[in-house]
Amino acid sequence: MHKHAIVVKCSPFHLVMSVMKIIIIDGRGGMAHICACLCVIYTRAIHTENTMYQFVATDLDGTLLNEDKTIDDLTAQTFQALAAKGLTLIVATGRHHVEAKHVRSRLGTGTFLAASNGARIYAPDDSLIFSADIEPELVRALAQEEFTAGTRLCLYHDDGCMISLDAPEFSERHTEFTYLRRDLPLIDGEGISKMLFFGDSHARLRQLAARMQERFPGKIATTFADLHCLEVMAADVSKGSAIRYLASRLNLKLEHGIAFGDSLNDVEMLKTVGTPFLMGNANEQAAKQLPGIDRVASNEESGVARQLRHLFRMV
Repeated sequence: MHKHAIVVKCSPFHLVMSVMKIIIIDGRGGMAHICACLCVIYTRAIHTENTMYQFVATDLDGTLLNEDKTIDDLTAQTFQALAAKGLTLIVATGRHHVEAKHVRSRLGTGTFLAASNGARIYAPDDSLIFSADIEPELVRALAQEEFTAGTRLCLYHDDGCMISLDAPEFSERHTEFTYLRRDLPLIDGEGISKMLFFGDSHARLRQLAARMQERFPGKIATTFADLHCLEVMAADVSKGSAIRYLASRLNLKLEHGIAFGDSLNDVEMLKTVGTPFLMGNANEQAAKQLPGIDRVASNEESGVARQLRHLFRMV
């Protein structure tokens, strides 16, 4: 059974102290009066709970999207209602910004977008407000056989995706943006926001990530979109860093944020906010890195929308 958590920012200590203060000032100590005081304070705490949140950040695949890769009506309606309440909404995804914008539009309301795991950040009007590319010499080095052996390589640049000459399956996966076939070991490495290494063995991809980090310490960031996709970005780029950037830019407090995710590339984002939730269908590798985190219903059960409606007491 999944836990559906509600955070009430009112500790037992403050409840007791508030009651004692009222009793001392009023000079009344009857049980009925104490119960009445507790009810008032608890009501205020619940009200605080509904108003303390400033933003909601969510992953797409495996989190906001169902298994058909669509956004259901309940989710869209929930986000529209939260926007009307004045909350800042953030979509944080490993997807390329072109296809992420296409999916985001189905929410029917303006959201900030952190694409390519935070390497590109866009405002609700689609203007680019942050960009971080992998250093070209690193791209060139990582595109060589030393690192690509046994993998299928894909590179994100602003206009679309570069794929190797022998990877026809990529063009069948998505249709929202352009695929450019290139002899990847010969590219100049300019303007690359993310490199994706697809492989059949998660253990081997983890070993590959370790080799990359050992060869280029402090120069790249690595994570996993799923167990068969190693993602490489510029140093310090992650969904968590994107949330910190937006919080600073928009004068939001991280402890007043809610976040939802399901995979390893969501871990830092979930560690960054005050109220994180892991999806019921989450990758267990991610769950191991987040012990004790509250779990919500799965993406197929509209887990994000249901939890938000629970938190904000939306009918």
